[in-house]
Amino acid sequence: MSKHRVFIIDDHSMFRAGLVRIIRDESDMIVCAEADTARQALQRIPVCKPELAIIDISLPDIDGLRLVRIIRKKYPSLRILVLSMHDEYLYAGKAIECGANGYLMKEETAEKFLEVVRTILKGENWVNKRVKEDALTRLPATKFINKKSPVDVLSGRERQVFRLLGLGYNNEKIAAELKVKKKTVETHRLRIRTKLGIFSAPRLILAASEWVRKEGTGVPFLP
Repeated sequence: MSKHRVFIIDDHSMFRAGLVRIIRDESDMIVCAEADTARQALQRIPVCKPELAIIDISLPDIDGLRLVRIIRKKYPSLRILVLSMHDEYLYAGKAIECGANGYLMKEETAEKFLEVVRTILKGENWVNKRVKEDALTRLPATKFINKKSPVDVLSGRERQVFRLLGLGYNNEKIAAELKVKKKTVETHRLRIRTKLGIFSAPRLILAASEWVRKEGTGVPFLP
């Protein structure tokens, strides 16, 4: 069985070595490369071809969040986890807006770290409950005339996609569930964002997760 390839970008050598040891003890993942600057990271990504980049928010050459933006633009399929000593309440939302798939405090346990890594490698996003609620309070307001719920503006198929996003499905899983092409799912996601006034993919997922939590997940929507 092939192992998941993880790239660690952190300028603190002792902390980086600790992450390497944690990952090397796992049978389903390997550290394919390390870097202590953003410049090194951008040089090594096309060589080592990682599935997941773990990025420290504070790097010596450029801001870690700027690196997240660059990587997301150049490598849209690469999963990104931001690790930091900074309060997640202040920085997690920013990291998600920049394109990260998760944000984790460095003080978390090795067990929690591995849980989050595997969640992101499965194609899902991870933020803790407090961060999710804070991000949702800052979603752009959208007015819907004579509508009981914002999702009432969505078509039946769009509501299906929105619900599955809220359940943690990625595009591939949604396509398989609905028996449509991945490109069709991407088109539905774009239309949903436009209709709901949500400008970024991470915020769309946060909104979908919160809606599923409040409205319930057991009732399928028919197209």
